[in-house]
Amino acid sequence: MQWLAIYTLALASFAMIGMPSLAAESATGFLDFPRSGAVSGAMDTGAFAWQVEQAGVSKIYVAMAPDFRPRRLYSKTDSDGQPVSSVTISADGRFVAFRTGAALWGEKAYNPVSLVDPPQLMLWVVGTGPGAILRLIGPGTDARFAPTGTRLFYKHGEDLYLTDLDAPDSIATRVPRGSSFGSPALAPDGRSLAFTQNRGSFAFLGHHLLTSDRIEWLVTGGDRLSGPRWSPDGKRIAYLRLPGRQHSRAYDLGASEPFALEIVDLVGQRVQVLWQAPGPAMFPYPDDPDTSLRWLDNERIAFYSEHDGWGRLYAISAEGGIPVPITASECEVAESERVNAASLLVIHNCPDLHTRHLSLIDTRTGTRRDLASTDVLLSNLALSTDRFAAFTGGDAKNAPLLRILDLQKWEVVFSERPSDHDYTPAFTTPTPATVGFQAEDGLQLYGQLFLPKTPGRHPAVVRFHGGPYQQSFAAHGGYDYAINRQLAEHGYVVLSVNYRGSEGYGLKFREHPKRAWRGASEVLDAAAAARWLAARPDVDAEHIGAWGGSYGGLMTLQALARHSDLFKAGVALYPLVDWSYSSENSGWWDPSRDFGVSDETRQLAFESSPVAALDRWTSPVLLFSGDTDTAVDIAHTIDLTQRLRARGVNVRTTIVPDESHGFVLHSTIVRLWHELLAFFDEHLGNESR
Repeated sequence: MQWLAIYTLALASFAMIGMPSLAAESATGFLDFPRSGAVSGAMDTGAFAWQVEQAGVSKIYVAMAPDFRPRRLYSKTDSDGQPVSSVTISADGRFVAFRTGAALWGEKAYNPVSLVDPPQLMLWVVGTGPGAILRLIGPGTDARFAPTGTRLFYKHGEDLYLTDLDAPDSIATRVPRGSSFGSPALAPDGRSLAFTQNRGSFAFLGHHLLTSDRIEWLVTGGDRLSGPRWSPDGKRIAYLRLPGRQHSRAYDLGASEPFALEIVDLVGQRVQVLWQAPGPAMFPYPDDPDTSLRWLDNERIAFYSEHDGWGRLYAISAEGGIPVPITASECEVAESERVNAASLLVIHNCPDLHTRHLSLIDTRTGTRRDLASTDVLLSNLALSTDRFAAFTGGDAKNAPLLRILDLQKWEVVFSERPSDHDYTPAFTTPTPATVGFQAEDGLQLYGQLFLPKTPGRHPAVVRFHGGPYQQSFAAHGGYDYAINRQLAEHGYVVLSVNYRGSEGYGLKFREHPKRAWRGASEVLDAAAAARWLAARPDVDAEHIGAWGGSYGGLMTLQALARHSDLFKAGVALYPLVDWSYSSENSGWWDPSRDFGVSDETRQLAFESSPVAALDRWTSPVLLFSGDTDTAVDIAHTIDLTQRLRARGVNVRTTIVPDESHGFVLHSTIVRLWHELLAFFDEHLGNESR
């Protein structure tokens, strides 16, 4: 495969010419905030590349040591519905690869502007030096650079391709056809790779020398293998073994499960089991997959486990033995990066379960050096050499933006600001506070309280996050937080709830019995939130609503269906409605199947759904979804609309053509805000405005 196009562009031409100043002063200006996302570090030189999303514009920046002065390499609007969606920088810092298009499945992209010719996910490379070259590689996904040099690997179809960026006229090499590479891990010398191949209910671990025409299967059998990691000397590969799937069972893909930590020698292919978890211990959706398993040196391995009920890091000898805890108990790790054999940089919630913190932790003693920061929400951790680290940090006023930390000086040497993107935050209401309350069954719950600045009694709204494996913070994490703040600006009291099923509070809280389709026990949390608000003197108990998206949409519908006496209106985005319904769209994510509903439990699943309580539902609802939703089939929304109409319930349904789950276009979020505010003003009677 040759380069499909090569464009030589001056750096200045990448900038958005005439882009207006984005102050949060207009009716929807609060949604125009900049937010830094994907961050990548160059391991051979002090350089970082990162992505910023702002008001429908995707921007890619690079900054290099020692001054880390940011330069914009590329930017584009979402006018074609194909934003930048991933960024990675080469080890030498000379090239940045990125992808355009929001992933639908495979190499297909969402088409939210309804192009006649459907788009594909496209891979690009841009140089970081003067006279930068922008190169279109073509359709593909999962771009990554070799540990050394300028070779770029990417997936196209089921195959893995390799191209050398120093030879732009060369033909990309296919690394052999039909291998179905999963989690490809390049050897330290860059001459071979390890990978897993998913064969349905089980998986194999393979090894491929790039100059060979065949695959060497290192580990086979009836279990699932994942996360191959090379030892620094390239002689051994560590991986995780999880039980194979029985065809006669339904599995909750979000539930923790037991695993074994194993290594295999390339010479002789001897497999050694280092440690077997005594029970459920591996949460399948960590913030950072690399946190699950890594070599510290040739003799020690660090891994993630929650076998004691909390997501922690442990170290173990490559010869086996008893794992030694690296991080503290009764708190959880979100991300980590190896600095050297003796230390890890870790994002965690150990001082406070309601915030995130960054620490340098000694892997032998557990000694922790904390970074003093006003940021509440930290994520996207990346290293550049062993000297610098980058992450994104946000607080109550600002969405996460890039920070660069000098590990030797232990100080932040670069901190991105909203003004760098011509944006000025304009929230005038009080900073949200973390609050606690109890459900009827005694479970302790937490949330964030957003208050208006005006005195008196106000209508209120309970907000439920999605997931459910997420956690809301008293910090700006995106448009949902911005909407909560703006509702407070408009005179609403807002309570954002971390209900049972949320992450950050341990395994027992996240996998609480009778949750989801097993009995909908999280409805207790919705009712507790409404009653807690109703007891406040600044809340009008007769005018409480709810809103949320995805699982938060399900929670909103549960609140309305089962407690219309407490919740007088709701806005549900792309919601799950019926746990018993299995989507007819082959290849799409199916909540019923993938949360573990079986034929034997389908009646219980129905009874645990909002549709089982429609006769008690009297409150009006706004349903807002994109019709190309591969996470929650739009059939849920359409079916509920008809059911509620038949019962005389006030239901309004907005379907955005070709939009995704979570939305691709900034204009869709702006439209949502207008409809959400108007709906609540109408049905909650906000007289304070």
